[in-house]
Amino acid sequence: MSTPTRLIIQNGTHANDGTGDTLRDATTKINDNFAVLFGLYTALDSDGDGMADGIDASPSGGATNDF
Repeated sequence: MSTPTRLIIQNGTHANDGTGDTLRDATTKINDNFAVLFGLYTALDSDGDGMADGIDASPSGGATNDF
């Protein structure tokens, strides 16, 4: 699997200076970034149960408080 490219939203140098991405371009980048994350997550779900396999989703992440 190749490493996906992260799309960076350009904020501009100063507020409203016209050098950043438009709202439409920024939200397109956000959607594209989430689509990549969703694709990677679903690729990890080999049994189709909606949970990525091999990832402990418990609040403790499988860790214990035993010191």
